[in-house]
Amino acid sequence: MRSKDRETHLSLSSASRITMSYEPSHGTMITIRLSDDLRAELEKISEMEDKPLSDVVRESLRRYVAIQQFRRLRRKVPAFAESQGLLTDDDIFESLE
Repeated sequence: MRSKDRETHLSLSSASRITMSYEPSHGTMITIRLSDDLRAELEKISEMEDKPLSDVVRESLRRYVAIQQFRRLRRKVPAFAESQGLLTDDDIFESLE
């Protein structure tokens, strides 16, 4: 890559396709298709927050992944709590005392 290409780049085609590319040491390139409405919303957020569109997209993806991880853990907790005899909120509070 040329030195001016070393930063994150984001290009938007008229077909609402986002292509993100990175310096190989920082990540990979991914291309996604968006509805025109979603693209417009992302651009609006980018302008309002004075952030590059690529940062808005990356932050959105990070949040989505974190939420999915939280939901997976949350599904596991009831089975673990039940195996420990914690069936009600009162059981949990009593175990903390």
